[in-house]
Amino acid sequence: FGALRDIYKTEKGAMELFRIMLAVPVIGSLMHFATTARYCAAVGALLSAGLDLPKSLNLGAQASGSPVLAWDAKALINNILEGESVASYMVSRPDIYPSTLCQMVAAGEESSHLAPMYERVASFYDQEVNFKIEAFSAALEPLLLGMVASVVGFVVLSIFIPMYSYIGKLGA
Repeated sequence: FGALRDIYKTEKGAMELFRIMLAVPVIGSLMHFATTARYCAAVGALLSAGLDLPKSLNLGAQASGSPVLAWDAKALINNILEGESVASYMVSRPDIYPSTLCQMVAAGEESSHLAPMYERVASFYDQEVNFKIEAFSAALEPLLLGMVASVVGFVVLSIFIPMYSYIGKLGA
């Protein structure tokens, strides 16, 4: 685990480990939604507090817990400073930004209500995370029950098989 910690300390290593974790079927989508929700909540709160857009995007990416978002924030901010819209940049990076986020940010930019849109997206992804956790828990319960039943069955067999053979020897 020490080697993983050392790899995670570098920017490139952190991004690769995060991408590997995102590739894990159930946990990856849960992590992606959770980091997106944190990112949107932070950006929405910072914009509502009056911070400018580039700083809000940078701090939101840092607060998200995603090294991929933190790394991409630099390019996003550079494109915004060159005059590109946030949504058009996000649409060009579908591996990082979900389509729902892109559509809501586009609507927020068109209506000049970007902060409330980010907050709404954060709420949406928080709900998605909760639904995924509930579904994962519901799927995990039967598996855990089966594992416990197997352990109990093994213990019962390990007790009764020697007793049965011992009783058989007494009867002979």
